[in-house]
Amino acid sequence: MNMHAVDVGKNAGFFLERLTASGVNCYGLLYQGLFGTLSRCYLTIDRGAVIASQSHREPGTSLTNIWSRDFVERLLGFLRAPGVLREEKPQVFEHYYDGSQPSLNVVRIRPNGCVVWHRLANGYGEVEVKFVAVTGR
Repeated sequence: MNMHAVDVGKNAGFFLERLTASGVNCYGLLYQGLFGTLSRCYLTIDRGAVIASQSHREPGTSLTNIWSRDFVERLLGFLRAPGVLREEKPQVFEHYYDGSQPSLNVVRIRPNGCVVWHRLANGYGEVEVKFVAVTGR
């Protein structure tokens, strides 16, 4: 991977850094987790999809514990500001690795504000196939 870091802005408790110069759009995202802890994940943004990837070894609050309507709206607004994200209603996914098996889930916000996850794939081969189907890469 071509590690070309570019600061694309700060806003609403987020800090985003571009990690690739071309090809798949990969970013490192720092965000404020529970109790003010600094937390980190990686974003892959392509074809109207935002895939947030996180390992159980990443520091801070896991995405699973922080997803909310407010968090998703602030994140998407933040990504639109510097032109990183152009779609009005992108699909949001959570890609998580817990030490044994990776999973890929669609993250949806219901009208009442509740977050729901829908499992798309579980396990190495299945997650890779779905990841490529979502991003086209």
